[in-house]
Amino acid sequence: MKNQTISSLNKQRFWKGGLLVCILAIMPILSFSQYLELEQARQLAITRQHQAAETELAKLVEVYPGFLPAQLLRAHNHSWWRKFDLAILGFKGILDKYPDNEEALIGLGYAYSWSGDTPKAIYPFQKVLQKKRDSKEARQGLGHTYLIAGNGEAALMVFQELSEEFPDEPDHNIGKGQAHLLLDESKSARIAFRKALELDPSNRIAQDMLDRTRTESSAIELDAWGGYSKVGGDSRYGLRFLQASWQFDPRFTAYVRYDNSLSLDNIDFLARRQGAAASWIGAFAGWNRHLASRFDYGLRFFPDRNVQQLFKAEQVFYTSNAINFKLGGFMGIASDRPTEWFVNMGFHVPVGKIFSFETSYFYARDGNSNAAQHRGLLSGKIRHPKGYELTVGGFYGKPNLNAENFPGVNDRIAGGYLVALFPFSKIVWGQFAINREQGVFNNATVFALGLKIRFEK
Repeated sequence: MKNQTISSLNKQRFWKGGLLVCILAIMPILSFSQYLELEQARQLAITRQHQAAETELAKLVEVYPGFLPAQLLRAHNHSWWRKFDLAILGFKGILDKYPDNEEALIGLGYAYSWSGDTPKAIYPFQKVLQKKRDSKEARQGLGHTYLIAGNGEAALMVFQELSEEFPDEPDHNIGKGQAHLLLDESKSARIAFRKALELDPSNRIAQDMLDRTRTESSAIELDAWGGYSKVGGDSRYGLRFLQASWQFDPRFTAYVRYDNSLSLDNIDFLARRQGAAASWIGAFAGWNRHLASRFDYGLRFFPDRNVQQLFKAEQVFYTSNAINFKLGGFMGIASDRPTEWFVNMGFHVPVGKIFSFETSYFYARDGNSNAAQHRGLLSGKIRHPKGYELTVGGFYGKPNLNAENFPGVNDRIAGGYLVALFPFSKIVWGQFAINREQGVFNNATVFALGLKIRFEK
């Protein structure tokens, strides 16, 4: 997901930068009409009116087939238009006639890079650098290609050198910050983005990236939740949840968790003022851009029963447009009680830059009943770049009991919830949650407050 953000922001920078609108590298003597037509097409292209620009440039190239600046601009326009095959074809056609044309080589490198073919993108930039070692444009293109390829170390080396040689240009610090993010170095990334903002306070890319560092995973995170539960006629205050996580690698996170929520939300434990806390260990692995896994193992301790072993696993499949599909399951095993288990599946779909919705389905069974429980969930999340999050959802389901054996009770489960996350500072965050459930025999209400403490690299 990071790579998609890096690619998108680099393209925005490219719109504003001088490289792709610098079409004057090889400029013959132009007639006044040629110049006006070329400038008109250029304005259309850089304001994203690509179809109109293509119409003008096609005419210009047809009338003046040897007019190189128009050919270059047309290839650039195709690249900005995301018609990468046409852009690559255009730049290659120019290079067939002018093998060492610097602008065509750099444009070809960007077209390959933006299309995702980063191995092919490297050669055109390096060819320019073989003849012109100090080419700022080629070095920037190479650095952006490394970012898109996910090679943080190589990108950092390029942008570190550029930021030292050109200390007044914010783009090089932005590239540096993006490289630090790839290396999971949020603190260093924040320093680079702030430096870019010092140089250009109105730079939206630097501000957006600085805001996004607040939502990146930290090296160490501590979470603590406490709250109030009311189920039927009984209520209780207490500690609900504790977790410590350690991201020891950009792709891998390990955590330990103490979960006391069942002690507070189960009417039997509430009435007897007893507990059924669980201790967990787990890990999350982001194998690549398309696949991630989560594995948990835990033990639940009952006051008058044997310890229950808990197993939980989830597989996440990511698509190129940030939609992901989840498939998971849970199993609880104890020697003195029936096995309980559930399977779940769901979709997470982003809508715009800050909103997403998620839908899930759960199918649960346990040995106490020959009926299954079904539950569906639908939620929406607003995630602001500065770190604020608000999730609102609802659920509906059928309980695992035969309604005919319990006349007069609800034959459904329904409810809703709200969860909020808000930063107090870079390190300390606040959390709030409320849950309301209409159950089979009782209604339940939960209010919870939490703190999240984040320690960055």
